[in-house]
Formats: sequence, structure tokens, C-alpha cells
Amino acid sequence: VAIIDPDEYITYNLIASDDRDPERRNDVEVFDNIDGNLTTVEYRMDMQHLREKMTDAKIFYRKTVFEYIKEHSTENPWISEPCYLMPRTMFSAIESPHEVLEDAGVEQYGLNASRFTTLRYYKHGEKGSWYDNHFGKVLVDVSRFEEEEFKKYMTSVHNPLELCSYPFRLYETGLLRVHHYLGSWEQYSSRADVRRSRDKFDESAYVNYGTDYQLQGWLMHFVETVGADKAKKLLKYSGITGVEDADRLARNGDIELNYYYDENGKLFQVKNKKTNETLSANEVGNIKKRYDVISTEE
Repeated sequence: VAIIDPDEYITYNLIASDDRDPERRNDVEVFDNIDGNLTTVEYRMDMQHLREKMTDAKIFYRKTVFEYIKEHSTENPWISEPCYLMPRTMFSAIESPHEVLEDAGVEQYGLNASRFTTLRYYKHGEKGSWYDNHFGKVLVDVSRFEEEEFKKYMTSVHNPLELCSYPFRLYETGLLRVHHYLGSWEQYSSRADVRRSRDKFDESAYVNYGTDYQLQGWLMHFVETVGADKAKKLLKYSGITGVEDADRLARNGDIELNYYYDENGKLFQVKNKKTNETLSANEVGNIKKRYDVISTEE
């Protein structure tokens, strides 16, 4: 069972050029609280070796995460960590330019890449840092726990069971990671959570410690696997924040405004999604007033 939020996605923690330096000085106390079994030299070397194997084998395009875990279920870390902790990486609200959206290769199937946070946002926080990413999330092998364990009060979604370790780990020791997407302000504020304020959103909206395109090809691969018709049916309401939004889209002929920002967070273009027409400020205002459309930013 994966205990993650709707704005989070699990993927392989493949080795990349902007990975955290394993020797970097740890300057926040959470690093001192990490389970000692997960910080030994032997464990760190073993996990690094497995990450290298996954990266070299281009595992992302060969097996789903579920298939990989099932294949290696009798090996470490899966056999030794029934509550498997995954580090998180936060992706900010910096928009990708249109040519990057086109690189997802799904427009030919009638799919709009801007509807998918995984295909729209690629700028992320510092990998492995506490400040940008906070606690990790877990995969729980429920077959390895007694039923009584699940009846106890869960103090934290990051640490749901007593046998789960402290919910933070060294980034380089995770075979999987969780991509946590801030999304647009509309998406971020759609959840009923008192902690979600505009100030809080703005703190992370323009974070940029690098670009990660690892998930850029997932939708194309999905379409190739299940077929274009089924993919469009299953993903019909992707990117919609609620039932009212879905009703508006149906009434208004799928009108949507796409906003594009540069790396500094400055708005440089607004387009009508349906026609791909670039709009002026007056046109944007008129369309909003007339149709009450769904937009990617308020």
C-alpha cells in the first residue's frame, strides 16, 4: 500500500547529475534522527549499487515500480524494510514553455500535456534537502503486519505504524522517490487545508535547484500500453480540481487558459488552449468574465 497524496507520484530514484552530494555537511537535526541501520557504510554502498543497476538498465521504460518490487520482493531492502520509506522531491510552480510540453509527444492523441502536473512542472527543490522536501512517504507491505497494528491510532501519515522508521532518510539510499508537485495556485488552494495559504504557496512557487525530465515520457508509454482511446477515457478529468470544474469544462466546450512563465517566475505568455491562440490581457479578462473558465493560474 502506498501512503501518498493525490499531488504525489512514485518513481525510481535514478542517478542524476544534480543528486545530493553524499559527503555534504548535514546542517539540520533531522539528519541526526535517521534510523542508524539506514546510514551504515555497507547499507549506503548496497543501495548505491542497486541505483546504478537500475539507471544503467533504463528500468523506467522496462518495468513498472510494482513489477520491480514484486520481482525483488525476497531481496533487500524489500525483505528487511516492510515499511519502506521513500525520500520526496518537491516540484515548484515554474511553468514549462510550450515546446517542452510538446516534447511529451501526446498532442497527436488529443491529450493536452498542460493538464498533467508531471508534464508541466520540471523545476524542483534541492534533492535530499529538508527545507524543500520535508519528510518522506512510505510503502507498506500489509502482509507483513498483524491486523492489530492497523487498528492503532496513526500519529502521522509519514510514520503510520510503530515499526516504521523515522520518516527521513538520506536521499542517495532510496531506490524509489516521491515527486511532490506544488501545482498552480488554483490546484494548491483547491484542497481544504488550513495550512495552505497564498504566502505558503509563494515560498515554494519559484524554487529552482534543477530540472528533472524523468517523468516526461510516462504518458506516451501509457498510451502505447493501453491504447489511445482507453487512455483518453481514463484521463478525461485529469487536471480538474473538482466536480464543478468538470461541469464548466463540459458547458464551455473545454475552454482553458494556459499560462507560461520563465525560469524567474515572470509571466510571458497566455494562450487559449483550444485554439493555441496567444491572447492579450483584455482578451483574457473578457473570456474569464464570459465563460467563467478554468485557468491554470489565478
